[in-house]
Amino acid sequence: MPYRLTYVADPMILVEAGETSHRCHVFDSEQNAQETAVNVDLIDELREKARIREEACKLRASRRYNTRVRPRSFRVGDLVWRLLGEARRDPSEGKLAPNWDDPF
Repeated sequence: MPYRLTYVADPMILVEAGETSHRCHVFDSEQNAQETAVNVDLIDELREKARIREEACKLRASRRYNTRVRPRSFRVGDLVWRLLGEARRDPSEGKLAPNWDDPF
């Protein structure tokens, strides 16, 4: 009765619900156990292939990034720009204040 009140129809059980599917009909538990054991043996190879693929992808990404980076070497005593944090900026200058601090 609650089903009919909700959906305004009587529930019907489909004919297919009582029949087994082809997959369930041809299932063999011994063959399934053997194939599962083979898959467990092969999982290490799959993990190794995935690791190699991941390393190759990371290497390609780092090479691509490094082609755009200009190498710079600094020595002790070189003058460089020091970035300012929000706490060290002069609030009277507003958002047009420089992002670096003297000396540079």
